[in-house]
Amino acid sequence: CLNQGKTEKGIDLALHWIERNIHEDLNARLADILVCYYTLVDSQLDRAHEFARQSFEIQSNRQPRDSAAWNTSVNNLAFVAIEQGKLDDAGCYLARLRSDAAMHRYFHYATRGLLAIRRGHVDKGEGLYRLAISTAGDRNTKSLLRQKLNWELGKYWARQGRTRRAIRFLEKVQKTRVTGVWTMPFVKRDAATMLDRLRADVGGGAGDAT
Repeated sequence: CLNQGKTEKGIDLALHWIERNIHEDLNARLADILVCYYTLVDSQLDRAHEFARQSFEIQSNRQPRDSAAWNTSVNNLAFVAIEQGKLDDAGCYLARLRSDAAMHRYFHYATRGLLAIRRGHVDKGEGLYRLAISTAGDRNTKSLLRQKLNWELGKYWARQGRTRRAIRFLEKVQKTRVTGVWTMPFVKRDAATMLDRLRADVGGGAGDAT
């Protein structure tokens, strides 16, 4: 359903089957999908954390562990924690990624980059995001990562009082076209709201000159 553009039906089915608790492997896969939905589409972080935790607990109890599945669950927990503002928790989760799997997949770079930016290490974070973009497999994923990077940079520079610089990044958010299931529609909406406010500040003489 998700691949056919039937997002709501797909998510309803995922919720239905995970409640039936047929098999742990299925539950873990469905939980990972639901984490993506509740972080990238519907932005319900409490629900995202619930399913990220469920997947993590399943992977924690597997013997032997599937390193790729473990890394996915750990990365999801870290991503949700960052979005909830729990940066120390996120750092602890990322430290548990296993290097014997495909550790340096694009979403691991992106999550590390997001954590770095939220901690104020902008150059490091931007570098990791650009590495994620360069290693992502398809054009749409690259666009999604680029939009998220510009959104984070826009917010960061706005907090620093660098209004014109923030505007430039937020305008890039607005210009980026992302299609498919995982589109983060709230990012463009929130970026538009912030742009209106910052442009008003510039028009009124507030903000920096760069």
